Amino acid sequence: MGQYHQTFALPALPNERPQMFSHYALSGGAKLCEQNYTWQYDPDYQYGGPPPTGPLLASPCAAATAVMISMGPWSSRRIVTVGDYHEGEHSELYGAGEELVQDITAEVTAITAEAFGFTFRSDGGSPWLELELPDDFGHRITRAQCTLIHDPSLVLTAVTNSGLEYLRPDAFDSPPHPVASCLLGGLWPTALIMTAVSDGLGGGDANFEIPGRWGGARFAWLPRDKADEFGAVDITEWATAQAETRSHILAR
Repeated sequence: MGQYHQTFALPALPNERPQMFSHYALSGGAKLCEQNYTWQYDPDYQYGGPPPTGPLLASPCAAATAVMISMGPWSSRRIVTVGDYHEGEHSELYGAGEELVQDITAEVTAITAEAFGFTFRSDGGSPWLELELPDDFGHRITRAQCTLIHDPSLVLTAVTNSGLEYLRPDAFDSPPHPVASCLLGGLWPTALIMTAVSDGLGGGDANFEIPGRWGGARFAWLPRDKADEFGAVDITEWATAQAETRSHILAR
């Protein structure tokens, strides 16, 4: 069956609980690569026809997590993804009850709906929600690509236990913009896989080496010269060299 994963935002204050949301509600499966994938929006695509040719987009699940981190209540929290095979630090979070972990699925779906125009429907008997795209989704993508002010120097920086590291968005077909990058390209699916401290323990994993490199990291956007000034390390080549990044996230 493989290893099931869940992403958590760790408490920023002593009286807080870790938070999570149901990946099933945001078109994410149980496994790591079923949550953090990319897809191409092509309104003319028909099953059995030519492959889709639209822009590369982050999965709704990854995009929702990115929105929560970039401009939501997870901006000050450390992020970790835990699998059900994991036996180390934070292993108690997977499958924990409401007394230990706060489920904020309703809040996340509302924020994601506001950000991207998604709507969600439930049949009442399944944790999976049917996600519907807005009629103007193509226009929303074009606006994110073209009309937002992008600063080409911005990089996604992670504050880790070992120091500062960053990824250059352009290498993942993502714009250097904190909001637009949540949806466009493979930057956030890659970054979120890097928070999986249990990566490589089961089927459906990404098998990044080093696993969990950004487990428990805080994220921030910085100009590249400022990140370099702070001693941050550019690990873009390491990330794009990972087999799963090439075959699963950036493959078209």
